[in-house]
Amino acid sequence: MDRDTGFLLPPDVRDWLPEGHLAWTVIDAVETLDLAALISSYRLGGRGRRAYDPTMMLTLLIYGYAVGQTSSRQIERSCEHDVAFRVITANQVPDHDTIAAFRVRHREVFKDLFVQVLALCRAAGLVRVGTIAVDGTKLAANASSRANRTAAGIDKALTELDAAVEARLGQAESVDAAEDAEHGAGRRGDEPPEDMKDPRRRRAALQAAKEALAAREQAAAAERQARHDRYEQRVAAREAHKTSHGAYPKGRPPVEPATPTGKPLRVNTTDPDSRTQRTAQGFLQGFNGQVTVSDDQLIVAVEVVDAANDAGQLTPMIRAALANLAHAGITEPVEVVLADAGYFHTGQLADLLAAHRQHRGPDALVPPDRDALKQPGRQQPPQRQSAITRQMRERLAEPAQRARYRRRQAIVEPVFGQIKNRITTRFRLRGLPAVRSELTLIATAHNLLKLHAATG
Repeated sequence: MDRDTGFLLPPDVRDWLPEGHLAWTVIDAVETLDLAALISSYRLGGRGRRAYDPTMMLTLLIYGYAVGQTSSRQIERSCEHDVAFRVITANQVPDHDTIAAFRVRHREVFKDLFVQVLALCRAAGLVRVGTIAVDGTKLAANASSRANRTAAGIDKALTELDAAVEARLGQAESVDAAEDAEHGAGRRGDEPPEDMKDPRRRRAALQAAKEALAAREQAAAAERQARHDRYEQRVAAREAHKTSHGAYPKGRPPVEPATPTGKPLRVNTTDPDSRTQRTAQGFLQGFNGQVTVSDDQLIVAVEVVDAANDAGQLTPMIRAALANLAHAGITEPVEVVLADAGYFHTGQLADLLAAHRQHRGPDALVPPDRDALKQPGRQQPPQRQSAITRQMRERLAEPAQRARYRRRQAIVEPVFGQIKNRITTRFRLRGLPAVRSELTLIATAHNLLKLHAATG
């Protein structure tokens, strides 16, 4: 073996990458997209170093996510030694700051690119949308749960930080005076310590978290007041009915809203938009990622919410899916939407079913609870239930509807497994708008993986 002999001809790294490699699929897909909005944001000519080709940077970022490398530092290292990354970058090595800045700068473009990739998948014979499923999963934030603080904790941290800054400034002045006496004024050693920058950044983060906590407390107080007002209105309506009819109306009397426990709210000082989320494995600091998935496991809509549960998300996710399908030129009608019991919302389901009866939208199949999925003879339905709840129970008791609903697990659950095993389990960006764009990027990478598997 002779490792000292060089190449007789310049090597072409493209010869080292097999024809059926995923990188070729991503390269070809990105080259077919309309990137006018992306490219137009770069100025031609002018001073400074020439920017990396935005098409190449987009291809690099999508491929990195597709192979599970979401860290900009990981991507930079791969550009040095991984053949697929070197083919994508044409042997260039963008540094991690450039990659991270590109991801943040163009996050608004990712939504349009997601729809264009959806159209590519449709052209390849994918995206069967006769039946779609909606579900949510918890993804970790780029923040630690140990950074959660109450308002009192944030004030304490700000006080301690101010004291530390004052002490450090005093120490720096003493050191400067001693060095000036030893070396003379104006010589090295008269600058403040470099880590003075960190306290300033930490103060800004604490102040932002304090403002977010105040806004959250204000919203919680408004919601409590709204619940109390609704209770007072129901009580007044019952009393008015008794005055005019001599008896209270049928039904249970309204229940007064529970008094707050007094437990102080907490906010994360690293990412104030993130929340403590309950999962099957315990609690994590993160977000609730919502997806709508086609029958062949293509993601057709994404959203990120900070709420721990999925209630109230069904209608927005259906509307987002229908809008994306229309923009992608997919005209196949959506016949039925499947979702688990966490999405059961009486008002939304009533509107969806009414629209379906008028041929203005898809049918919806959502169990009111887990008991409704048991065999009819083993169920224990509540004595009092709404008309929508009763109707959904009766529908799920039919063998054909139960078989249709069982498709939900096979449609959407594997998508979460593929994302968390092949792409990522946590976000790299911070803040709700940035996290939304990153989930769109993750969904784009997932759809391209499906396209690659379907086309070989």
